[in-house]
Amino acid sequence: MDESLNAASSPSLRYMDNGPSLPVATLVLDNDLKISSLSNEFIDLFQLDALTSKFGSAQELFQTLFPNTPVWLERCRKALEEHQYIVKTVPYLVMVAPEEYRWLQWTILPWMRSNTEQDGIIIQVRDISKEYRHRRFYEMNLDILCIAEHTGYFREVSPSFSEALGYSIKDLCTHPFMDFIHPDDKEATLGALELLKNGGMLTGFENRYRKKDGEYRLLHWTCCPDPLTGSLYAVARDITETKANQQALLKKNKLLNNISLLQEWYISGMDQCQLFNNALEHILEICESKYGFIAELHRDIDDNPYYISLAITDISWDEATRELYATQNLNGLEFRDLNSLFGHTARTSEIVISNDPANDPRGGGLPKGHSYLKHYMGIPIFGDNGMIALMGIADRVGGYDESLLEDIQPYLRILGAILDAKNNARLLNEERENLRLANEQLEKLALNDYLTGLANRVQFEKQLSQAMEKARRSHHTFALLYMDLDNFKRVNDNLGHDVGDKLLKQVAERLQNCLRSYDFIARLGGDEFAVIVEDFDDHHQLGHLAQRLIDDVRIPFAIGSSQCMVGLSIGIAYYSEEISQSHVLAKNADLSLYLAKSHGGNQYSFFTEELNTRHQHRMQVEHGLQTAVDSQQLSLLYQPIWDINTNQTIAVEALLRWRHPQLGLVMPGDFIPIAEDIGIMDNLGYWVFINASEDYQEYIAPYNQDLLMTVNFSACQFRDDHCLQDIEKYLNSHEENIHGNFILELTESAMMNEQEFLRSNLELLERNNIHLAIDDFGTGFSNHRRLAELPISILKIDASITAGLESDSKYITILDSILHMAKALKAKVVAEGVETQHQLDILREHGCELAQGFFLAKPMPANELKSLLQQNPD
Repeated sequence: MDESLNAASSPSLRYMDNGPSLPVATLVLDNDLKISSLSNEFIDLFQLDALTSKFGSAQELFQTLFPNTPVWLERCRKALEEHQYIVKTVPYLVMVAPEEYRWLQWTILPWMRSNTEQDGIIIQVRDISKEYRHRRFYEMNLDILCIAEHTGYFREVSPSFSEALGYSIKDLCTHPFMDFIHPDDKEATLGALELLKNGGMLTGFENRYRKKDGEYRLLHWTCCPDPLTGSLYAVARDITETKANQQALLKKNKLLNNISLLQEWYISGMDQCQLFNNALEHILEICESKYGFIAELHRDIDDNPYYISLAITDISWDEATRELYATQNLNGLEFRDLNSLFGHTARTSEIVISNDPANDPRGGGLPKGHSYLKHYMGIPIFGDNGMIALMGIADRVGGYDESLLEDIQPYLRILGAILDAKNNARLLNEERENLRLANEQLEKLALNDYLTGLANRVQFEKQLSQAMEKARRSHHTFALLYMDLDNFKRVNDNLGHDVGDKLLKQVAERLQNCLRSYDFIARLGGDEFAVIVEDFDDHHQLGHLAQRLIDDVRIPFAIGSSQCMVGLSIGIAYYSEEISQSHVLAKNADLSLYLAKSHGGNQYSFFTEELNTRHQHRMQVEHGLQTAVDSQQLSLLYQPIWDINTNQTIAVEALLRWRHPQLGLVMPGDFIPIAEDIGIMDNLGYWVFINASEDYQEYIAPYNQDLLMTVNFSACQFRDDHCLQDIEKYLNSHEENIHGNFILELTESAMMNEQEFLRSNLELLERNNIHLAIDDFGTGFSNHRRLAELPISILKIDASITAGLESDSKYITILDSILHMAKALKAKVVAEGVETQHQLDILREHGCELAQGFFLAKPMPANELKSLLQQNPD
């Protein structure tokens, strides 16, 4: 490069030197747009090499790099004339070599060798392909991702972090992250940071972060340092609910184990003092309390109540308290002053809760000289003839409430039974029986569905494994039926879940009545059931059984004042010796159930290898879709829409194509429904819109700026709150005015089903001059009033109607009615699927002005539109 272009003499180049460290391809043009210099990075990026010497001007270079596209040359002229600094902020997909596409970001800077005179312009091109793809992954990740510095600030956080805590990304990155951490977790967090600072790896670390509303969430972290920059890379997951559920389950299990221990101690003849002290220790642990006692209620000869302690925690709070009890045996200590909180319990047999004992009007309940208690709870213990003992617990962090009773009530019953055992052995035996019944009930709940009483999924899986083992040994087969109710969600939504539960119980009874006593039936969850049939003659018998089940369920159910009707779909699969694992057989039954559902439900379907092949194909499509964009397997074709009276092209429709490396060309009808199912349709739709927009600017706008572009839109894209907003941001980020040139196509059924989403986005559509077209019109049931409320520009007649024009007059009647309706809506009509001259003549005769189909023009790549548009000038 010329010495006059060095960084010392050019503020623009100095800026470049201080910019990001990624390689930058540089092109310098003088005031006549002649090439003054090309950096090696620019030559390498576009693979120019030996061609470099052939280019004397920017026009020659750009015509080679971007054939038939004056966009970048015009931008250079604009920057030169208006002394503008231009940055293309949205990634721009460019083919830098045959079959090689990259996302590039362009920057145009003034070239100033002095502070007063501009000598030309500098063009920077940065390859951001990896950065762009990684950013999309970063923004969409449901886990919390962040980069932190040892200065104590986040350098970058994922949107999921902002959503989890309720703070903006700016707030998270401009405040020290220690400000968000629970005070009790800060010391451990600092220790973890020190480990990372010394190059260690951190896994399984947990701390609590404060949300904007004040609530704390428990996060599970995995962190590692970057040895080059010192930054910390971290991934976190919110485990608040998971941890709470684990602790609740552990607490419940511990309670059951402790109750069993308590019974074992009693049966084994453990000393009563030791038994009650052990029980008190367990209760204090469950109630998270510091101190406690258990005292038996007695009465003197005047029938005045008093207590004798059976168990009490060590008293060592302060010197005065220690002196008070120094000469007394804590087990056997008498309490006769009932002008106290625990005395109130003795008089009333009521639970006493006081979270400020010193100021409680019922009395502090402590002997003179006793240490102060912060919180207190007194609980009566009952026997056969009323209250026989009292338990007191104290100093629980946060105080007491009656919810604790649920956790310790089983203890109280057992303790009451033990105290009453000498005079009433029956009560103890009853408690033992209750415990036995409780254990049986727990076992039953573990294997049976709580609602219907049928076997649950756990018992089903055991039974299925046993049936497979039996069939394997005897070389016989059996059948597995998967069943699912049709329209059950509608019952829950319209009549409530109580009615839905009652319906499920009645369905279970009907299903059982259709089966033999030795057929095994289970409820797998929700409205899903399964049946194992081990003894049958042939598939005809199974078909009769399935039909009987369907017919019985179809009879209306009477539930209170409501009548409910549901259907039943059934999938049937046979066991064979080739199936070694139960989940494979279950998958086969599930696939056949899906087939029955897809055919309208209320029917049964048998598993076949063809069905399995289709499933494998779907799995292959699902997996391929995840990488189709990044692997550059997607492309767009454009099919012209003709004015059949003038033979002019007035619009083109963008059609998505996917060439799978193994499956070959996969059409949208095969992969779009799958993309919607797995939740990536918004990504595909955004890719289509971006690339259609770029093609419009490069291949269409230079020849016909009035030509319209229609882009197919999925219903789920309207349900995504960010979809249309992202499109609006894209449109507003371009200098080119492409507003008003785009029309979104929705199918007729989607248009009718997504009315609420459409209405909520009308303002955005109108603001960006985006209109709607109804695709496949005539195949659904449109509501005319609702159609009139939408900004519909085009009605596209379904190809099936166009095909019928030549053979059936009723299709001509449908055509006339659609044209009449379109006139009322002030919308144009496009006839799709035109294949013959006769069809075209009929359309023209009946006043249809626009048509699309292979007879007129096949879909073509964007670069082939040039010759078509040149033959069809404005």
